[in-house]
Amino acid sequence: MTEEELQAIEWARRQRGRRPLQGRSIRHVVARLVTDKQYAATGARDALLTAWRDAAGPALAPYSLPGKLSRGTLHVVVQDSATMQEIMFQQAAIVQRLQARMEGVDITRIQCRVGQVR
Repeated sequence: MTEEELQAIEWARRQRGRRPLQGRSIRHVVARLVTDKQYAATGARDALLTAWRDAAGPALAPYSLPGKLSRGTLHVVVQDSATMQEIMFQQAAIVQRLQARMEGVDITRIQCRVGQVR
């Protein structure tokens, strides 16, 4: 084998497993970008925040901020213990309103903690 053929074989080995840039649709590139940069999560976060404001109402929403949703539990940061207590009193109604506003999302309970609400 010539040196040129050996270089071609080595180049082919290095290229194995790499997808060529040509032939990729813009749909795949954008989907990958959205996944990598978590832009889709931002949209879901905005939807949760809007649903929370509607479900909690004007008396509680300014003093609370929904966080992550984990196994049916919505974690909420509240400004003070009085707000936490009021959310716990109204938990069943708030959960029901959240489920009505966010179809396909399973929220069964709310867990609060006191912290900074921005």
